[in-house]
Amino acid sequence: MPYLDIVTNLMLFILSTVAATVVLGQINVLIPDGGAPSQGATAPKPEVKPNEQDLRLFISVKKDQLLVWSATELEGTLLAPKLVLKRSGADGDRCDGDYMCESGYCESKTGQCEAPKPKADAPPAPRQMVFDYRILNDTLFQIVTQRYSGQKRALPTYRITLQPDQSVPYSTVVALMTAVRCKMPEFGKSSDPCLLPSTDIEIKDVAKFPTGIDPETLTYDTERIEYDPAKHALFSGIILSDGFLN
Repeated sequence: MPYLDIVTNLMLFILSTVAATVVLGQINVLIPDGGAPSQGATAPKPEVKPNEQDLRLFISVKKDQLLVWSATELEGTLLAPKLVLKRSGADGDRCDGDYMCESGYCESKTGQCEAPKPKADAPPAPRQMVFDYRILNDTLFQIVTQRYSGQKRALPTYRITLQPDQSVPYSTVVALMTAVRCKMPEFGKSSDPCLLPSTDIEIKDVAKFPTGIDPETLTYDTERIEYDPAKHALFSGIILSDGFLN
């Protein structure tokens, strides 16, 4: 009896093994060599026109330097920036406004940054973080002139990301936003405000705005007016981003 039990169990094991081999061994996987893509497949995107190319520019600011670069690598990269600026605005540096001086004071007679005279009843003002905003402005002006001048510049191309770290004071952020928005005037001169691209659908009403410009809001229709960097905004769509690490 024990021998018959062993033989019976052995036969059952052999039969189950053969059955599994038959089921698994007869599976055929046929992979086609090639074929037309299905309708749901992602088609390659057409090439973006130069006047519609969003450069994805970044201005990254640390406590000791400023970098201009683009995520598209069309205008520099983070490792090889388009522009690198060191801090400026020390006493004795040339200036035409208080915003250009670390002391927060530009002597109009000499055109130089100076330490303000301390007041007896007030503590001395803290030093500010200053960069040469004119060099930054000139660099952005050259970029938009080369890429968009004389064309109908698309709205997405006006975006730029300002990425300061936590050491950058608010006054510096405001100065940077001013420097990227419009072409700055020549040193010591004033200029009229630039026109900003409009997202308002009413600006496209030819009867209401025949010139494509709204004189009250100083905005214009980007689809009707060719871009002029001397009159129109450089980068008006400013995106604030934190998280830049030293």
